[in-house]
Amino acid sequence: DGVQEVAKCFAFILGFEDTLAEIVDKVQVISSSCEQLVKSEKLIGLLKKVLAVGNLMNEGAGRPKASGITLDSLLKTAVTKGKDKKTTVIDYVVKMVGEKEGEGGMLAVGKELNGIERGVRVNVREMKKTFNELKNGVAGVDKACQQYQDSGTNDVFVGKGMSFSAKASDKLTEFDQKLNKCLEKVETLCNFFAEDS
Repeated sequence: DGVQEVAKCFAFILGFEDTLAEIVDKVQVISSSCEQLVKSEKLIGLLKKVLAVGNLMNEGAGRPKASGITLDSLLKTAVTKGKDKKTTVIDYVVKMVGEKEGEGGMLAVGKELNGIERGVRVNVREMKKTFNELKNGVAGVDKACQQYQDSGTNDVFVGKGMSFSAKASDKLTEFDQKLNKCLEKVETLCNFFAEDS
């Protein structure tokens, strides 16, 4: 039973750096994606145009004007059609902006948002779950080291395990700070689109 526990701890120790590197990369991707979306002047310009066209349509239908765009309303602009029953609000805005500014204007928004494609694929809940698994794994190594230290056996495991645990705890504390900053950026992005995080 003790051999299995030591083997399990060593397997965790061997995989720790790779797993941590994966979630560190994901935090950087999400942080960068959120920043790009909130700071993109071209996106903000396009959203203003979409809002203006949407408000014209609301006015024509006797509905009140909107003061901003939520993700839900943005999705609706991709399916809401004009009088010709073919052109969506987004189609109209793209055509209007393209005729006025050409390809290099607001329609070049993709250049400002070149990092968000990876960010879309990151699951924040899964990332937090992995982080918690790492914390629990380090705590498990600590516990096993303490048991062996108290019994005076397996000094090699205790030495390596305690050394790993101290370094891993520092790395997890550092990651926790990065994760919290990332989640603040997610919150800012949600507020930008008037969405609940």
